Amino acid sequence: MVVVDRWRPEWEGLIRDRFLSTPNRAQFRLTARELPHELGLPGPEEIPITAAEEEIVWSLEDGIIYPGIRENVFGLTLADDREALTRWQVEGFARGVDKLIRRVVGLAGPVASAHPFGEGNPSA
Repeated sequence: MVVVDRWRPEWEGLIRDRFLSTPNRAQFRLTARELPHELGLPGPEEIPITAAEEEIVWSLEDGIIYPGIRENVFGLTLADDREALTRWQVEGFARGVDKLIRRVVGLAGPVASAHPFGEGNPSA
């Protein structure tokens, strides 16, 4: 298996410290709490933050970190301009987060479940 063959022991601590630590979880929760305010939606006092909203925030982090995993663990080649790659991830997140958060909290139609990209869902 590619991951096992290329795994570096120091990654274990890095992953634990960077992604699974309590402060990092707290930061994601804080970001999830701030998103509704930034989007002009009711705050968590009115509509509690859902696990789905936290996952949406994680998706931004995943989009920024995963290219490094693809390169270092899987040995794949990335785009030459890493800064642009990060900007694209942030821009894509920013462009779609408003509609997605509204759907997840039930303020803009149902979240598509049968089709992950919304095919066949009139609210997609």
